Amino acid sequence: MRTVRLHSFDGPLVIEEAPEPEPADGEVVFELAYAPVAPLDIWITRGYLPFVTLPHTPGLSAVGHVNGRAVALGMGSGMGMGRDGTWCERAAVPADALVTLPEDIDLAQAAAVGSTIGTAARLVDLGQLTNDDVLLVLGASGGTGSLAIQLAKTTGATVWAQTSRPDKADYLTGLGVDGVAVAPTGAHLPAALGDTHPTVIFDGLGGDFTAGAVEAAAPGARILVFGSSAGLEMTLPVRTFYGKGITLQGFGGMGGPPPDPNRMRAAATNLYQNVAEGRYHLAVTVLPLAEADEARRRILDHEVTGRLLLAP
Repeated sequence: MRTVRLHSFDGPLVIEEAPEPEPADGEVVFELAYAPVAPLDIWITRGYLPFVTLPHTPGLSAVGHVNGRAVALGMGSGMGMGRDGTWCERAAVPADALVTLPEDIDLAQAAAVGSTIGTAARLVDLGQLTNDDVLLVLGASGGTGSLAIQLAKTTGATVWAQTSRPDKADYLTGLGVDGVAVAPTGAHLPAALGDTHPTVIFDGLGGDFTAGAVEAAAPGARILVFGSSAGLEMTLPVRTFYGKGITLQGFGGMGGPPPDPNRMRAAATNLYQNVAEGRYHLAVTVLPLAEADEARRRILDHEVTGRLLLAP
């Protein structure tokens, strides 16, 4: 079978032939349909997570088939972290990490939504949004941002979306946002928002966008930082920060005690039923496994709208 392999951090992702997987006790052979390419996958290929050893097959989650049955394999199974991941045609995976999918579900949508909705839902929960809030989602055209918009709209909050690319504005408008701020850097953000001053900001970009968010925010605003796509370091306008009484909170999604597996399975089952019924959706781009390097480039160059998937 074919698998994507990484032999040096930040080196090329190459396709290699590999032996067929041999499942251990408690494992089954999983056949890939779609594997998401998320920013965390890319940080792993760049060596930002110290517990990943080389050579390595990335891929934290996927949807596919086990004995002809459509299933989803979620994050937290150990795939792509302490062991080789899902960017391959077949893999031995923990049987108890699989969730059976509804018969009528679109597998690409299941892979795209399932790989990101946990973060989006947690952000909306932490944001404590009400219909009095004005939410700004930075990096809104990505997978987490797109789903956070859809979830936030159900709270009654006014929702604005930021993008660095004018050609993504129509996509965001189609998600139902109340406004789009086209801002290629954090310094452009206050002007792009004009008289709109967000009370809650979901910041998946970091870098100078966090400083721009502080400048644009309303007094007493809450900023939740959950990513660093625009830069690993930030410098804040300190007087503006404390003068406005802004709350800055980090959310990584990987800390804390492990979640209850029964609760997670019930939540995942409910999620995929909602996907099957069309309540959640993402723009999807599909590339073959052999173009994993191209997928990484598109993520790093911020060219992806929604979620990018790899398929055999």
